[in-house]
Amino acid sequence: MTRFTVAFVLAHVALLARADTEIRNFALTESPSVALPHTANWLVLSHAKQSMYLNVTSAQNVSQFEQSNCAGFGQLRLTDEEHVCPHELWVVLDTEAPKWSGYTKFTLRASWPAYQPTNVFMDIFDPVELTNSASRADATSMTTRNKYARLRFVHTGVLSPSHASDDDTARYLVSLHLILEPLLFGVLPQSVLPVVISILVILACGIPISRRISDYLQKVANKASSELKIHRNKES
Repeated sequence: MTRFTVAFVLAHVALLARADTEIRNFALTESPSVALPHTANWLVLSHAKQSMYLNVTSAQNVSQFEQSNCAGFGQLRLTDEEHVCPHELWVVLDTEAPKWSGYTKFTLRASWPAYQPTNVFMDIFDPVELTNSASRADATSMTTRNKYARLRFVHTGVLSPSHASDDDTARYLVSLHLILEPLLFGVLPQSVLPVVISILVILACGIPISRRISDYLQKVANKASSELKIHRNKES
C-alpha cells in the first residue's frame, strides 16, 4: 500500500513537471445579474463539468492582437457582439451549484505541454464588467455568483528565419486543459486533496517505523560501544 501511494505521488509530480501552468485564484462575491446575450455560445465550466480539453491558437506576439480584431492588452471591449479574436478564449464560470454554495474562493487553472512555448494571460470579470453603462442601468435586483474568464495566448518560441512564415499555423496551436475547482479552507485546490492525504498517510506510517529503526540502531550502537570499552579494558 505504501509503495502504491509513493508511486502515485511521484507520478503526480512528474505530470506537473511536464506541463506549464497558469493559475488564477478568485473570491466569490454576489454581483448584480445582467443580461449578457453574447455569452450564450461561450464555453461553460461548472460543478457538472469542472474541466475541459481544447485546442487554441496563440498569437505570434503581443502586437498581433490589435492586428487580429482583438482588443489590446489592458483593454476590455464592452460590446454585445460575439468575440471573434482568434487568440482569445472566454469561459463562463458557473459557480451557482448548490454543492458549491459553501465555498467562497475558487481557482481556475490552465495547463498546456511544456513543448508548446506559450504565455497564457487570465483575467476574471464580474457580469457587470462585461456590459456598457446603458446595460448596467437595466440590471435587476437579482444577484449571481457567476464569473467570466478571459484567456489570451501568446507564442514565446523563437523562430529561425527559415520558419518565420505566417502560414506555419501548426506552430502556434496549443493543447489546453482548463480546470475550475473550489479552494478548500480558501487555499487548497480540491484535486490536490488525494495527494495531501497520501503524503499524510506516508508520514503517519513512516514516523513509527523510523522510530523503531532509530531505537534499534541506538541499541546496536550502545552494544558496540560497550564491547569496545570492554576490549580496551582488557588490553590495558
